[in-house]
Amino acid sequence: MSLTINDLTVLIATKPVVKDVSLSVAPGKVTAIIGANGAGKSELVLAAAGMLHVSKGFVHVDGQDITNEKPEAIRHAGVAAVPEGHRILPNLSVDDNLRAAGSMLATGLVETLDKTYTIFPELAKRKSQIAGTLSGGQQQMVALSHALVSQPKYVLLDEMSLGLAPLIVKRLMGVAKDMATAGTGIILIEQFTELALDLADYVCVLNDGEMHFSGVPSLLQSHPEILKEAYFGS
Repeated sequence: MSLTINDLTVLIATKPVVKDVSLSVAPGKVTAIIGANGAGKSELVLAAAGMLHVSKGFVHVDGQDITNEKPEAIRHAGVAAVPEGHRILPNLSVDDNLRAAGSMLATGLVETLDKTYTIFPELAKRKSQIAGTLSGGQQQMVALSHALVSQPKYVLLDEMSLGLAPLIVKRLMGVAKDMATAGTGIILIEQFTELALDLADYVCVLNDGEMHFSGVPSLLQSHPEILKEAYFGS
């Protein structure tokens, strides 16, 4: 049981931005992907979520091949992505946003919404507010709630902390940690390396689209020279 990315290559205008990358995440575990800007982190996650074309390699979820499936099919298979940039439905209310994200559920939507509002009481107070008028932090809560209401087995989180206040970042990371504790596998892209290493069970460092390190966070925490070399290259 795992979400597995194997030998993945992604091309943008014929240029490889992800090159033969392999990694996996098990249920209840967090795999962090870190690296400098332009390292290929977001492209890797977008390809796994069906939002970019996989040129080579494959993505499996619990043994099922989801390579280059449509995003809706990938979400039905149990993989939900939260892309960078607070991607919500800005012209709809908070509640309509969550109901749209949960429309794939055969049963239990009301209970799932109640659970989500319990996790984010800030949103419960703003159910009828147009989502595009929320603060950046609240919009990111809506974006994460999109994933929560689909009841995923695995979640791909891309730069949740981008542009947000430290208090909001701490809040969102706490929710991610609780999700993992409850059994959800998480692939986390995070600009704050220290934050990612503290949360992760396993960490991968990308540089120029290639894997330069994979292993336990404690090794990078105790040997910063290894992180520096993997992050920036020798």
